[in-house]
Amino acid sequence: MKKLLSILAIALVATTANAQEGKQTYYGKKFESGRTMDVAQFSDAMKSTDKLANIRVRGTLAEVCQSAGCWVRLQNPNGEGVFVKFKDHFTIPMDLAGASVVVCGTASKKSVSVADQRHFAEDAGKSAEEIAKIKEPKDEIRIDATGILIQQ
Repeated sequence: MKKLLSILAIALVATTANAQEGKQTYYGKKFESGRTMDVAQFSDAMKSTDKLANIRVRGTLAEVCQSAGCWVRLQNPNGEGVFVKFKDHFTIPMDLAGASVVVCGTASKKSVSVADQRHFAEDAGKSAEEIAKIKEPKDEIRIDATGILIQQ
């Protein structure tokens, strides 16, 4: 009986400690924490290069694909949000806008066609009027993520 009570007490302490740390969930490939930069630092770093490999970027989800949860956009205090596409087609829950995350992957500058922009706008739940306003290709910084860590 004492052994059972000891095990229950240890389990209770472990559960309480885990709740205090917050919930962390990985999607895609799990990655080591390593050096992480915030979205503003990342945007500044991309001004002087076309590609950054094996990066970790910390930020807040501004948008999540409402069609399948297959991409997100990170809030960027320095301007337009950072588009994150999930490599190998993993998905996340679609109700995570506002969550704190760390993404791991490769960043590059891309030209996004009108068709792709409209597709992503539709996935985000934009109105037909907003989608119709997309008429020109757009250059953007994109992260092809191998994994994402959701911190709640």
